[in-house]
Amino acid sequence: MVLFDLSLSGSEKIKEDNQSDWHYLCYRCKSHIASYRDIFNIPGKGSTHYLRNTFGLNFHVITFINCQNLLNVSSPFEEYSWFLPYSWIVTNCRYCQDHLGWRFVHEKSQPAEFFGLIQDKLIIDYRE
Repeated sequence: MVLFDLSLSGSEKIKEDNQSDWHYLCYRCKSHIASYRDIFNIPGKGSTHYLRNTFGLNFHVITFINCQNLLNVSSPFEEYSWFLPYSWIVTNCRYCQDHLGWRFVHEKSQPAEFFGLIQDKLIIDYRE
């Protein structure tokens, strides 16, 4: 097992021949969160996003279509969504409760949901 620290190297800088074996883990407790094949490219926007919230905090977010071991910790909010018409829900790691990102939901859209996870809160586990 080889672990990559995304907060130091950036996922776009890591080059491996077989990215499908990459697994994204919670930085704090190492729980499995997603796989490389779960990365979701938003049409016209890609899968990595540099975003700022209303408090002026900046986030480097990776979007995923499927995630595991996340816990919704808020109600859906329509206000200030980065990805309209989607509402956002704060999501934490199910095991250590660290804030990992957001779940975006809109039942009339395709997909009806996706996840935006904070790159600095993830590490990559590459299984050789």
